[in-house]
Amino acid sequence: MTGDAATTILLVLYSVLLLAGAAQDVRSLRISNPISVAVLAVAVIALTLAPGPAWWEHPVSFAATLAVGMFLYSLKWLGGGDAKLMAAAAMAFELGGLLRFVPSVLILGGLVALLTILGRLVFGGRKPLSERKGIPYGVAIAAGALAVVWLFPANSVFGR
Repeated sequence: MTGDAATTILLVLYSVLLLAGAAQDVRSLRISNPISVAVLAVAVIALTLAPGPAWWEHPVSFAATLAVGMFLYSLKWLGGGDAKLMAAAAMAFELGGLLRFVPSVLILGGLVALLTILGRLVFGGRKPLSERKGIPYGVAIAAGALAVVWLFPANSVFGR
């Protein structure tokens, strides 16, 4: 298998795993650890196949995102699964890609929150709105990561 074919397969797998994490988050407001670990593993394998001169930026992106995510989790501003999925997804990006990924997630996260709240107002159940908790932020994480790897592949492990 050529490097290009392997990279394409890994990109598709990365995308499918992120979509699976988003779907799981929509269904249960939880993202399982195996999905985050699989996303991380795909990014590491892709990095190993074509490390490039800035290979070290990928683990820095992962570590920085994980540290910030765990801090936000400690404040109860972000779920643990969301923090882990975001860090795993960030492993695919050089620092330039991380500067595209984070704002994308933040903007899309605001949109997901707004749509979730509006959906609860319009289609709400028996519980008052103030008692319904949780935003499926995995949707924003997946959408942000997919937007960057597909629109700006040069800033990721999939664009080499």
